[in-house]
Amino acid sequence: MSMGMDYEAARDVATRFLAYRARTRREVEDRLRRGGFSGQVIDEVIEILLKYNYINDGAFAADYAEELLRVKGYGRRRIKYELFRRGVPENIISDALRPFDEDDELEAAIKRLEYKYGDRRPSSVQQCLQYLLRRGVSLHAANAAMKQMGYIGSNLETDMPDSP
Repeated sequence: MSMGMDYEAARDVATRFLAYRARTRREVEDRLRRGGFSGQVIDEVIEILLKYNYINDGAFAADYAEELLRVKGYGRRRIKYELFRRGVPENIISDALRPFDEDDELEAAIKRLEYKYGDRRPSSVQQCLQYLLRRGVSLHAANAAMKQMGYIGSNLETDMPDSP
């Protein structure tokens, strides 16, 4: 296959890959590598996609961080991990997380608890805490959410291990 045909094929693969949803630069590069395209062809395709804003890690990170916080109820740590896993550079991750503060994380944690438990109460405070921590919610926000939901300050509190 000639270089021009490789470029066209790689561009087609990349645009189909981007048609489904926004992707990071690294996700597109990885997809093209798996497609067997050369590094030079991948670089040329990425350059064009960046030029026409088909790939924009900053916009992707901001939108994805918002979605993970509001829809999935993830905390800042989990959002940072998910963006890092997708190849977003650290400085862009920091910019994407800047708009979110402790109150946003607390609100997301409360919504997740309401979604998970509804009118039921968790079987233990520790189970509830672990659930929020796995979602990347800070310990402070998790405790505040459990207190606001009435899970702390009740008989469930006895399930919580004593602090050293």
